[in-house]
Amino acid sequence: HGAEERELFLVSALGVISGMLPNYTGNYFGSNVGTNLYCFVVGAYGTGKGALKWARQLGEITHLNRLDEAKEEEARHKRDKVQYNMQLALYNKGKLAEPPTEPAQPRHLKLFIPANTTKTAVMQLLEENDGNGIIFETEGDTLADMLRQDYGNFSDVLRKAFHHEPISFFRRSNNEDVDVPRPALSVILSGTYDQLLKLIPSIDNGLYSRFCFYILEGNDTFRNPFDKDDFNHGHYLAQSAEEFKQLYLALSYREDDMKFFLNERQQQRFVSHFAHLKEWTQSTISEEMDGSVNRMAVMCYRIAMILSILRYYRLH
Repeated sequence: HGAEERELFLVSALGVISGMLPNYTGNYFGSNVGTNLYCFVVGAYGTGKGALKWARQLGEITHLNRLDEAKEEEARHKRDKVQYNMQLALYNKGKLAEPPTEPAQPRHLKLFIPANTTKTAVMQLLEENDGNGIIFETEGDTLADMLRQDYGNFSDVLRKAFHHEPISFFRRSNNEDVDVPRPALSVILSGTYDQLLKLIPSIDNGLYSRFCFYILEGNDTFRNPFDKDDFNHGHYLAQSAEEFKQLYLALSYREDDMKFFLNERQQQRFVSHFAHLKEWTQSTISEEMDGSVNRMAVMCYRIAMILSILRYYRLH
């Protein structure tokens, strides 16, 4: 496979893994930051975006594991509900002094949050999954439809979630305001340039600086659909997906956050690199690009966090 396909896999794999590292934080300007990245792959219709499919595979076993947990919660809820109804009947007959407590609704546990839904549903799924989730959407049209429904709201959610700022929504079923105190959302999208413009109409839009972009040139030659490499990829990625599930579970069970630090030398190199990049951008492109350089630095820090924990986990 060509270098472009490998690059595409790397970008989208970083995006997926960035949403699979709960309870792992770094310190950036005095705030705890997670690893979450926003990635957008831009390419014409029909250009080889197959590597995106392989990247999604890395989270598939964890996603299925979450769905199994949700089924167990639902079965437990049904049993508790039967018990509750029996006690309620006794209470209504005066045979119990205190009214029973109604069991909480089972949660919809997932890793991948579907994009073909409403903003409220996305926020509700985030809330039910402790603020964590990955939106992975390779069909630009699905995304375009979602934006058409309620662009302002969705854009606002993405802008806040990038910095783990609290988001709140109104849940109609219970007539209550619900807060997601610390959203940790990762986003991997692909679409055409036109679809990108629907999401991010201009560089002044706050979303532009929060995304890393990969421009897919595409390949004119017809690829062999019976290439044995594809079978090998499937086998290798199934193994990797199992490893990522183990890492996800190990971090999930932690009582306190695992911490990431740069040493003194790394901090100095980081600061001098982005100071130089900021000066160059101001003088060469535009002074209005400051926000982009600042957020590029956040993304770089998050990628360092991801690569460090993967190396640490492999060595231990």
